[in-house]
Amino acid sequence: MILTIIVFFLILQLLVFVHEWGHFITARRSGIAVEEFGFGLPPRIVGITRKDVLYSINALPFGGFVRLKGEDQENKDADSFSKQRWMNRLAVLSAGVLMNFLLAVVCYAVLFITGFPMSADRAQTADDTGFVSSRYLVVTGIVDGSPAEDGDIKVGDKIMTVNGLPIESLKKAQDSIHASEEVTLFLERKKEQKSVVLNPAILPDFQADGPIIGVGLDEIAVIRTNPIIALAFGFREAVSVSGRILSALGDIVRDLVVRRTLSPDVGGPVAIAVFTGRVIDLGWSHVLQFIAVISLNFSIINFLPLPALDGGRVLFLIIERIRGKPVGQRFEGLTHQIGFFVLIALAFLITTRDIARFELLGWLKRLF
Repeated sequence: MILTIIVFFLILQLLVFVHEWGHFITARRSGIAVEEFGFGLPPRIVGITRKDVLYSINALPFGGFVRLKGEDQENKDADSFSKQRWMNRLAVLSAGVLMNFLLAVVCYAVLFITGFPMSADRAQTADDTGFVSSRYLVVTGIVDGSPAEDGDIKVGDKIMTVNGLPIESLKKAQDSIHASEEVTLFLERKKEQKSVVLNPAILPDFQADGPIIGVGLDEIAVIRTNPIIALAFGFREAVSVSGRILSALGDIVRDLVVRRTLSPDVGGPVAIAVFTGRVIDLGWSHVLQFIAVISLNFSIINFLPLPALDGGRVLFLIIERIRGKPVGQRFEGLTHQIGFFVLIALAFLITTRDIARFELLGWLKRLF
């Protein structure tokens, strides 16, 4: 549990640091004065000034911020945010989102270099420029009362060999299982390896053509490629996952508008922490995939045209471009403040639901 908490905070701070560094470096290169680069949220614990920038560590270890000169208040100095060209301001506001996207590309590229586990069906599309270094099966389900359950097989277990033979395909593995009166599985769980012997049986409450061991399986192929192609593959993967996130986001909005309900798949920091623990058990490659997906979620949500988010600030820039003059700074500031409180309230509601969903109160009672 301690490892999960540590990794969760490291992932969260990595995403925030990359995002805010994008704002920071783009502002500096655009000639905009940066007043503060904060880690965590106020109140401030300690700060140090270097080259006119206050680098601060704050009490609340969630998130971070970059405070630009003239961003939230009128300032007529040449190095203030409000006095910069429209394109410079757009670049600064968009840089955080871009950096989170690039972080995902890098994560996927590293995976393609070192070995990216993916569904065997998808791996077939990569055979011209990459190669399959290994195959294994992942347990996706266990039938109640089956030999697999009695043999302590768990969802998420990696099956490396069946009856002593390496995995060539899911179909061949299934044929070998069905043709055997005794099945020997060599599996890996949390970096520990063991061999399990199962005797297929007929389950009266489960429809099957004959004796089964009672597992659901998915075939995974590990793809490797060279660094140059890995970057292209990483970019393609990031774009593909972004599309799926946008589609899921559209479904969530539809449910809110039509059904007036929030999808149970929507989670907040608590859900991310829980899933962090699960991916740690699956290995570092799954942790990298998790970081990439969360980073893409973070970038897309942050670029939504909602007050207090980067997308909301970009929306005001677009309105300024259309009107030919900026929106009143007091009105824009008030809008972002209201949006911030709405987002905090929404985060609180999602967190409360996640606590009940994952039964964390019961876990805390048992802990103390």
